Amino acid sequence: MTSDQILNNIISSIIQPFVGLLFAVAFLVFFWGIFQMIKGADSEEDLKTGKRHLLWGLIGLLIMFGAQGILMIIKGTFQL
Repeated sequence: MTSDQILNNIISSIIQPFVGLLFAVAFLVFFWGIFQMIKGADSEEDLKTGKRHLLWGLIGLLIMFGAQGILMIIKGTFQL
């Protein structure tokens, strides 16, 4: 087995499913923030908590899009 095959196996077996899981978690946090903001529209504390979850969910999604882009660059560079 060559190093390219090992790297490809690591990326496709471990890293990509992990990134997909983190995408799902960030997506859920984002929508949980929306839900909290709608549910707690009359409470300032609930709005603040919802906005915080919304922001962290968005940051998580952006990080995961960046990680996915880096993986695509690695795959393209090493022609995996």
